[in-house]
Amino acid sequence: MRLEDKIAIVTGGATGIGYAIVEEFLKQGAKVVIAGIVEEENKAAVENLSSLGEVTAIHTDVSNSASVQSMVQKTIEQYGRIDILVNNAAIQIYGMTEETTEENFERVISVNLKGPFLCMKYVLPHMRKQQKGSIVNMGSVNALAGHPTLFAYGTAKGGLHAMTRVTAIEYAKEGIRCNVIAPGTVNTPILRRHLENQSPDPTKAMQAFNDIHPVGRIAEPREIALAAVYLASDESSFTTGETLVVDGGYRVQGFLP
Repeated sequence: MRLEDKIAIVTGGATGIGYAIVEEFLKQGAKVVIAGIVEEENKAAVENLSSLGEVTAIHTDVSNSASVQSMVQKTIEQYGRIDILVNNAAIQIYGMTEETTEENFERVISVNLKGPFLCMKYVLPHMRKQQKGSIVNMGSVNALAGHPTLFAYGTAKGGLHAMTRVTAIEYAKEGIRCNVIAPGTVNTPILRRHLENQSPDPTKAMQAFNDIHPVGRIAEPREIALAAVYLASDESSFTTGETLVVDGGYRVQGFLP
């Protein structure tokens, strides 16, 4: 198995892409800590996935320094090491630049950019002691191409891409790799809720998302999770500071229909 006996933390691992990552990591032999903020979702994920391997959940607010420190310390106390960190937890608030309130901007930055910073800040000392580790940040194609109404989200993800490159260079000689995945549109609960709440015809809106991807559909969470498995595993031992775009050709098509 590609991640046998590895200890992994996956933030936001109770739903969506994070859940799929936890599932694939367990299948590949990792022991996984879900760091999530919603207790009911954490509990349900552990119950549903425990048959695949060793999985636990720790209530974590990634935007809060004390909460992140506590989560990391509990992981070390339980397992003695951290081999993999996946910074997946994120929120999405829609709004064009002038429509975005300061409160919403700060909230998105706090979770989507400050959160990964805090997790890396407190995990890195343990990876340095080991002289080995893999950090996988969940970025977005919206960090690489402008998308109207995703001002705060795209800004935060753009910062995360830059953060990834800097961290990769800082710790490369200590055996620690840091990469970022840039998914296109993914069939997650967040997307489905957005379409149900904002669109008069959610089915038609979903088809529009399918149509703007050259492959003719959006991604399933497992397709992103498999990219995370690669970057977390030793198969990518010579890959650091890179952006792995998994978007069905969205970014390279040269135009937005």
